[in-house]
Amino acid sequence: MTRELVCDQIKLIRDALVRDKAQNAMDAERLSVSAQILEELVFKLDFPQFITTYLYEHHKFRNTVQ
Repeated sequence: MTRELVCDQIKLIRDALVRDKAQNAMDAERLSVSAQILEELVFKLDFPQFITTYLYEHHKFRNTVQ
């Protein structure tokens, strides 16, 4: 398992979701931000105790939810 492999798989899944499920540009943007945040979480040295708290405090997540 390499960092590159994980990143490639996240991108493949994101692209498939955007292609098959996104109904507009906002949906595509939310999926892209979600993929970025997932990548951050996967590679964190100190995994957060609560993912919901991490997401709530994450500026990209807050900006796409509003």
